[in-house]
Amino acid sequence: MCGIAGQFSFGNKADGDSVRKMTSALAHRGPDDNGFFIKDNVALGFRRLSIIDLKTGNQPIFNENKQLCIIFNGEIYNYSELKQKLTSHQFRTKTDTEVILHLFETYGVDAFGMLNGMFSLAIYDIQNNILYCARDRFGQKPFNYYYVPGESFIFSSEIRSLRRHKEIVAGFNERALPYYFFYNYIPAPHSIFKNIYKLPPQSCIVVDSSGIKVEKYSIPVTGSGVEKLEFQEIVDKTSYLLEEAVKRHLIADVEVGIFLSGGLDSTTILKYASKLKPDIRTFSATFGSYISEYEYIGRASEKYGVKPNIIDIHPNFSKIEEIISCYSEPFGDSACVPTYMISDFASQSLKVVLTGEGGDELFGGYARYADLMKKYQRFLSFLKDLVKGRPVKQASLKSKYLDMMAFSSIEELRLNYDLDLSGLLEYFDELVLNSIEDIMFHEQTQRLPDNLFKKIDVASMANSLEARCPFLDHELANFVNALSLADKVTRRQTKIIIKKILSSDMPEDFLERPKMGFGAPVSHWMDESAFKTRILETFDRENSNFMKLVKPHYAKSLRDSLVSEKPNYNHWKMFVLLVWLRENGIQL
Repeated sequence: MCGIAGQFSFGNKADGDSVRKMTSALAHRGPDDNGFFIKDNVALGFRRLSIIDLKTGNQPIFNENKQLCIIFNGEIYNYSELKQKLTSHQFRTKTDTEVILHLFETYGVDAFGMLNGMFSLAIYDIQNNILYCARDRFGQKPFNYYYVPGESFIFSSEIRSLRRHKEIVAGFNERALPYYFFYNYIPAPHSIFKNIYKLPPQSCIVVDSSGIKVEKYSIPVTGSGVEKLEFQEIVDKTSYLLEEAVKRHLIADVEVGIFLSGGLDSTTILKYASKLKPDIRTFSATFGSYISEYEYIGRASEKYGVKPNIIDIHPNFSKIEEIISCYSEPFGDSACVPTYMISDFASQSLKVVLTGEGGDELFGGYARYADLMKKYQRFLSFLKDLVKGRPVKQASLKSKYLDMMAFSSIEELRLNYDLDLSGLLEYFDELVLNSIEDIMFHEQTQRLPDNLFKKIDVASMANSLEARCPFLDHELANFVNALSLADKVTRRQTKIIIKKILSSDMPEDFLERPKMGFGAPVSHWMDESAFKTRILETFDRENSNFMKLVKPHYAKSLRDSLVSEKPNYNHWKMFVLLVWLRENGIQL
């Protein structure tokens, strides 16, 4: 795992010094080594966290005739198989990076869809002066870029690093704020800064002297014939693919551990990882008496024969502010706090962990899927009534889903905030959410990268830790996505396949308990007198920004309710944003 940065200048020489500064700002992502390629209008920088081929894997890496150059952030789990297709090439390293380069040399941009793994990368065609950049299928690794036509294309793994380049003029993008208040994050391609964008998953950018072109690359799809399988055959096939996925994700020249929450996803990963590596270490977190899955962590650990390493999380106020400041954009998901702290905890012992991200989106683990199925079927009955001339009083599936996902509804945003909502409403209009399957695909391709992967990428890499997600192995994902919805979730039960797989090991009370997630108990933390005082001080200290964000009646309501009532997520979101604005020197 690494950090990458670079510049393609249109008509001028690249600013090598600025690219070096950008790359230096990524040192936490790659503390082990660095490397640069600087020539004419292109400059590339790289920071390395050594995981595979510790001795010869530094970048940039060149092809045989030195006409192609690559910098790469990520891990490719099928690189050994892909290497067998490239017998005409000479390899100087044992890295997955060099395999990508020769694969691109042979197949062009189609190579990106052949990569089973997580990545963001840049490949420079030196002879033709063309830069190719790409991001992985599920957006596990970030790719941020600044673009002004006729001037420069500049990119980095982090927006904070990107802003170190002296040519970048990126004012605050107030039109992005409604996304933050509605979702808790800002979805790609948008960002909190003007002229700075996030490359969506499964996308590539081609940069040449005429400008840039952003396009989707294709993924070879497998999984045909699944409709002929009986349910037990589906379970058996899924179990086999899961074990193979975990096996691939354990490949490393350093020790690999597991984040074990005690939930179904991480327990499933442990089931297969402990079989393949009995001495694997797990890392878990509890939240004192507020939220604790200590019992389930213990039961999973006992079943699979591992000794858990557990940290109890109750950060002080300064630590929370530090974690908020790690993010290059406002990020309101409270799980960023425990994810950062458990990453710090694990990084003291190893460099790589497996996580359960993606399990809910792939296998139907959220209760909202079952709830929406109930509402959707009622909606269809209303449509039948409409045909008979009766009025339809049911809102659309899309509206119901957006209502479920809103941390602040459109009505609340209009009533309480001074924000331009036009961009957010346009974004909603473009969403295609006509079925539960559409919603699950949307969460795989948009919510997963923009929220969950942003959370874990920033938190883990801030601590020089690589996080891997076996559930998003391409062979597994292709198979599961080809299954019918009824095989994964019904109106009464979620995550049917995973529960069946674990049922031979775990009793019903373990499998059917309510989903807890990994959100921090911020309402309890904020209810403590010391925290309340500091949050009120933040509201007062940042009063200018505070009053430009909210309407006077709501500003008073937030302050009064913080003192007289139990704090809620609206206090948390406002506190996070004000701290982030202050730390980035932004005055609205």
